[in-house]
Amino acid sequence: VAFTGADGSGTLTLTRAVWTDAGELAAPAGQRYLVLDVTISCTGGRVAVTPPSLLITSGETGTLPAFGPSLERPLAGVELSPGGQVSGQVGYALAPGAVRLHLVDAALRRLATVEVPAP
Repeated sequence: VAFTGADGSGTLTLTRAVWTDAGELAAPAGQRYLVLDVTISCTGGRVAVTPPSLLITSGETGTLPAFGPSLERPLAGVELSPGGQVSGQVGYALAPGAVRLHLVDAALRRLATVEVPAP
C-alpha cells in the first residue's frame, strides 16, 4: 500500500501473517499471537519506522506490538531516506479475528492500512 505523510512517502507491504499460540510466553487468556512480516520503503522525504509505528485495530480498539510472541527477525527502528527500506517482524497479542494493520506517523495519523484475515 502506498502512503504519503507530512515528512515522507513510501510503501507498506505485508508479506506474511501467522496466528499462533506459541511464543516466548503463553498468550493471555482468550488471545493468540499474530506475527506479521512487513517491509516499509521510502520513496520521498523521510519515513521514521519503529515497531510502535505499526498499530493493529479491531473495531475501535487499537493494539501496539506485544512482548511474548517469538520473532525470528524483529523489525528495527530506523529513519528511511529515499530508496531505503526495512523488513522485519512485529508481533501482537489479541483476540483472534480479522484486524487492520496501520502504519502511523509520530502524530498517530494513519498513513497506510492493510487488512489481515482471521485465523
